[in-house]
Amino acid sequence: VVNTITPPLWFPLARLAGRKTVCHVHEAEGTASLLLRTALYLPLALCDRIVINSRFALDVLAKSAPWLASRTTIAYNAVEGPREVVPPRVTLDGGVRLLFMGRLSHRKGPHVVIEAVDKLKRSGRTVRLQVLGAIFPGNETYEQGLRDRVAELDLADEVVFLGFRPSIWQTVAENDIVLISSVVDEPFGNTAVEASLAARPLVVSNIAGLKEASHAAAGAVRVPAGDAEAVADAVRMITDDWPTWRRAAIQDAKTVADTFSAEQYGRAFVEGCGLPAHL
Repeated sequence: VVNTITPPLWFPLARLAGRKTVCHVHEAEGTASLLLRTALYLPLALCDRIVINSRFALDVLAKSAPWLASRTTIAYNAVEGPREVVPPRVTLDGGVRLLFMGRLSHRKGPHVVIEAVDKLKRSGRTVRLQVLGAIFPGNETYEQGLRDRVAELDLADEVVFLGFRPSIWQTVAENDIVLISSVVDEPFGNTAVEASLAARPLVVSNIAGLKEASHAAAGAVRVPAGDAEAVADAVRMITDDWPTWRRAAIQDAKTVADTFSAEQYGRAFVEGCGLPAHL
């Protein structure tokens, strides 16, 4: 079983050794050129079976290398939730607490969330945003740009950068609404699932794998990617009817846990490998 397609040497070596190969695919660059996508997936021709982590990722693969689709099975990621679910606050005393969590990169869209906070503040809402995540090496300029924008908008009292934390659950429990604001297609969205597992309403970009990751969540609002006004409107909608969205999010913690459980992943992965179901 190979968990990446980028070092394709595994596939010919397995063939030479007379071993069957299963590749677990997590990548799906839907915006790349057809030539690049086809080249990326070409090594999979040497695989016996393919397991992929979303319908969107399968669609990208099928458009890029259609001959591979018939040997591909979807196995949604198994996502682990908190040991104990802390229900959202009953009332939003002192204003709404927002949380962005994800890598600090343009793809993940934290800049969109900062603009949404500015719009909420200007409309008279009391709001606080915590930004949980770090940059990848070499992307320091982007983070500095975020900090400069916060200063430019006079949001120093509203926006706090937390950096990387090895565990997210205490931070999620301290906040009311999670914002997942990616602006580029993703094959899946673990953070969207994690927000629901923690019983938090979420505002999520209506793109690609994020739609699949949030499809089982009644407490999710999907908005156009990159639209700060839509993010702000979604936050207003949730906060203006907080009891309803709070109940939905609490129910999501159970529903979404079943949808993205280790058990469902195991069953789908075993099926994708062509092994007997009892394994």
